Amino acid sequence: MEAALKLNSNPPVGAGDGGAEAPAAYTLTDLGAAPDSAPLLPVALNDAGQAAVHGHPARRADGEDLFSGFLWQDGLLRFAAASAGRPPVAALGGSGLLAGHRRMHTPVMRAWASHLGVFGAERWRATESCAAGVNAAGEVAGYVVADVNGVARRRAFWISAGGVVQFLDPVPGGGAQAVAINDRGDVLVNAGNSAVADMDSRAWLWQDGRFHQVGGPGAGRLWGTALTAEGRVAGRALTLSGQLHAFLWADGVLHDLNPDPDCESEALAANDHGVVVGRCVGPGGSDPPSGGRAPAACATCGTSCRRPRAGVSRARWRSTPEAGLRAWARKPAVRAASC
Repeated sequence: MEAALKLNSNPPVGAGDGGAEAPAAYTLTDLGAAPDSAPLLPVALNDAGQAAVHGHPARRADGEDLFSGFLWQDGLLRFAAASAGRPPVAALGGSGLLAGHRRMHTPVMRAWASHLGVFGAERWRATESCAAGVNAAGEVAGYVVADVNGVARRRAFWISAGGVVQFLDPVPGGGAQAVAINDRGDVLVNAGNSAVADMDSRAWLWQDGRFHQVGGPGAGRLWGTALTAEGRVAGRALTLSGQLHAFLWADGVLHDLNPDPDCESEALAANDHGVVVGRCVGPGGSDPPSGGRAPAACATCGTSCRRPRAGVSRARWRSTPEAGLRAWARKPAVRAASC
């Protein structure tokens, strides 16, 4: 049986040694199992050492998997929520608050948070909603499916710790979904003219009550996936050739992080030390090549979205400011993108 492990370590990448490996002292902690002895899957971790975990799905009488979500801290599990069909926990805040979406005895997914309850059922009873992020102050961001000019579209929302809701619509009449929120209250929103804000989307940062387009005015099709504490954004960009390239937007500059010209990639997480982690896939769903030259700057984004194929083997990579882009033991330079 697989075991969920938490690792405490010295940083494996040195701060001033050009990315050389430093001796690591790891302490492995078995996170245990769910009360029914099912294995656990960690999905999020905060600076306090708390972890959000899912219990391995159990089969319900109607044949549908039932997922349980927990908060793990100091060897103890605290039950948070259960959901049929999908894991209920999507986000963990710095103060231990959880948020996500759940479905029980209804075909509709409803947004919930540990301090707000299933607020999606209370506010938008007849439609789908999802909480994607929660911060230390208890502010929650996500989306709800709403009628916009006679069309069902996703609308991004921000909700305060006291339950006050504000909709975030950077593209009037379009679809939008919030995917992350940081402790400053900045919200990362993907929005476009389509109903789900995916194929025709741009990434936006809602900050101090105003929208800022990721990449600047005229930037192409970008999908944000991660937001740092200081407002840096990582995700994937669609190039003119129809490829997906991982990107990092920091201090007003958009960086193309694609590790090889023969593969596609996306960034999944980032921090304010310049470290980005992500995934990539080679031509036809194969593993990316181990050699090759540094990627050229990203071109102006194209017109259609093509994600890496699901279910194929993907190489993981890590980018650091000291080592440049470290992909399969290579160090090509990170270049500024033009999209």
